[in-house]
Formats: sequence, structure tokens, C-alpha cells
Amino acid sequence: QARPEMEAVARELGVECCASVAIRDQLVLVGSSMARTPPTSPHIRLGQRMPFVPPLALPLMAWAEGREFDKWIGRGGQALDRDLLVQATSRVRDPGWSLVLRSDAQVRFEGAVARLPLTGATGDLAGDVTAAARALSLEGYEPAEIDPAATYDVRIISAPIFGADAQPELLLSLYQLPSQLSGAEVERYRDRLLTAAETVTTKLGGSKPPTA
Repeated sequence: QARPEMEAVARELGVECCASVAIRDQLVLVGSSMARTPPTSPHIRLGQRMPFVPPLALPLMAWAEGREFDKWIGRGGQALDRDLLVQATSRVRDPGWSLVLRSDAQVRFEGAVARLPLTGATGDLAGDVTAAARALSLEGYEPAEIDPAATYDVRIISAPIFGADAQPELLLSLYQLPSQLSGAEVERYRDRLLTAAETVTTKLGGSKPPTA
């Protein structure tokens, strides 16, 4: 159901549009669509699994509550401040989308993921990804405001697709964006992605939560 929208977004924006889902304590990359002439090789390998620890894929947990949310936060270890993480998820929940900016820690994390095999990611390699994820700073996640005149080095823009229970079922993410985007351009990419996410949500018979 999401594939036509992913392909349209990739084509119109000249980026890679990926889809991921959370399966218990793992994040699984299940789809990727690219522009006809991508700037580099695909960022995502289909079937790639990684430990689902905060602050990764915040929109998949932004509407979770109680024990489920606490278990996810607990996977982050002691490095992440719980209050800051709750604030970050609130900044995703209210507008209904997510922004991750470039940082050295983000690049190290992506490198650790690239070294993972598609199956059987155990031992040191899986531990490297978990450690790299826990080293991510929330400073680069979910800026409180986007200044249309400012410039941003964006790594990922994401938006959730909701199911019939008004909970995220799938996460659409834009990768391989231009290295420097104005705030106005960030909003343009965001708006196109949100339109795609809303279209697929409707196809699935889903609905947004009241706060989305």
C-alpha cells in the first residue's frame, strides 16, 4: 500500500524514501524507493535489523504509553535523560513528524549499522550498534522550531503511518537529502512526506491520534 507513495516521494524530491517497522525490540527496514539518478548507493539495505533503542525512530514510540514506553526508554541505558527523551517524543507527537540533524555521533551510528549483516546480528556487531545508538545526543533530534531563513544539515525526516487503532504501524523516512537545506526547504520536504503518510494511512483504514 505504501510503495506507490514512496516511489512518488523519491522521484519528486530526488531522495531515498524508506519504510521501517518495530518488531519487539528490533527495528526492521522493510522498504526503500530511490530517485532514478540517486546521488549515492542506497542508504538502506532491505531486511536490515538493528536494536530498537532510543532515540531511534522516535515517531514509532511517540504515542506509546505506560509499560511499553518505559521498556523502550529502558533500552537506552543510563546515558539518556528520561525527561529530555519525553520532551523529544512530545515534539514529535504534537506536529506529527520527526527531524534528525547531522552529528558525528549520528554518522558513527550509521557506520555501525552498515557493518551489520542482514541476518544473525549478534555479539560485538550488535553491541556496537547499541552502544552507538546510546551515544546519540538528543540535541540533534527534534529541534523545537524550524527557522525558514536558517540552514540545516539534515540526515533524516520521518513521518508515521497510522493503523486502525490510531497507533503508528510504519515509519516513512527520507534519506540522502541535500547537505544544506534552508528551513523553508525542510518544510517543503516535510509537507510532501506528511501528504504521503496521510495517503497511506487512509488506504490502510487508519486514523491519526487526536494530538497528531
